[in-house]
Amino acid sequence: MKRVLITEPLHAIFIEKMQKHGLQTVQLPSHSERQDVLRALSNVHGIALRSRFRIDREMIDAAPELQVIGRAGSGLELIDLNYANQKGIHCLNSPEGNCGSVAEHVVGMILTLMHQIRKADAEMQQGIFDRAGNWGSEIGGKTLGIVGLGHTGSALAQRLNGWNVRILAVDPYRSEPWPKYVQHASMAELQQHSDIVSFHVPLTSETSGIISPEWLKNLSKMPILVNAARGGLARSSDLADALEQGFLGGLCLDTFEEEALGFEALRLHSSALQRLAGHPKVVMTPHVAGWSQESWFGISSVLADKMISKLG
Repeated sequence: MKRVLITEPLHAIFIEKMQKHGLQTVQLPSHSERQDVLRALSNVHGIALRSRFRIDREMIDAAPELQVIGRAGSGLELIDLNYANQKGIHCLNSPEGNCGSVAEHVVGMILTLMHQIRKADAEMQQGIFDRAGNWGSEIGGKTLGIVGLGHTGSALAQRLNGWNVRILAVDPYRSEPWPKYVQHASMAELQQHSDIVSFHVPLTSETSGIISPEWLKNLSKMPILVNAARGGLARSSDLADALEQGFLGGLCLDTFEEEALGFEALRLHSSALQRLAGHPKVVMTPHVAGWSQESWFGISSVLADKMISKLG
């Protein structure tokens, strides 16, 4: 019987599906450390992880029977993909399971910022009833630029279709037909026309630092910038500088360069983060865009199906 090691908790549907297809699962205790994972790899055929562990050469070599590595979520940056491919190991993820959650969270952050909801709520909690000081700005009539039209970028576009929003997208790797309500654009066109720019790309050598000072200075309309993808796309200090220098009109951030492995905490409280946290045009959440009651089930169910298809 083939065995699948689960390094971190997943929804019960994952184990149910594995057992239904005759696959044995081994669930590591919560808060297991790297050495615990290494000791459990000697006779497993699959690994299912979330974000606490890097599956590097040492991990892969410790599992001589390994056939598939599955990530519950979207990014695969925690896996040594080149070495896994050399070993003939399939590497899978499950962005279909939480793309809706991310898309809805992004819309919520944008509306919170544009309609001054956080500020108005904080004032009301203090007994301040200030209508004149809390006028909002409608998303309708604006241009949204999406960088990365994969599962999540597409989900965002689909949710804003019908909101009287012009939607531009940049994605040189998309092979599927483009939705009729999304316009194909170059990066320069997106930077020129967008009132809101939302990034939905994985963290790779190509995208690391893509939101650079040069990229930010080429924005024409002081847009709201949204990063609910990966913190490594931008440096916090560059974002703070761009906001203070007038290249950005606002920031919606769910991911940060300061995040520790596992995305469960910040490695440090940088001066740049302090500048962002105190700014009235910034909305921040702790890397939770992809987490909802529905996505917890979705990412686990989708991942199980994909891993089962490879393990047979």
